[in-house]
Amino acid sequence: MEVDFFGKFVLASNNEDSFIIASKRDIRYWVRKIPLPAHVNVDMQSEMMEEIPQFLHFLNRREMYSERKSRMWFSEDELRTEAFDKLVEYNLPYEIPLTYPAI
Repeated sequence: MEVDFFGKFVLASNNEDSFIIASKRDIRYWVRKIPLPAHVNVDMQSEMMEEIPQFLHFLNRREMYSERKSRMWFSEDELRTEAFDKLVEYNLPYEIPLTYPAI
């Protein structure tokens, strides 16, 4: 039995340069650099659990910020970020200089 699948994955990595292979024309990824929090909140999980009902209320009643412009929702220009450009630059092929042994 086959079942159709449509899913989205969130990848988190401390390795900014090479956690995936991406090219300039790639529209599969929206790469974001998330800053470190200003302080450590040791009660974050319990506070988030308490906020779930309000967050769901917000999600169910909010207006969409951006229009759907492609099957991936966002346009190619909206997906381009500094973090994505840095990743692509790291993935560019580079030439290894050929050196021949002296005869």
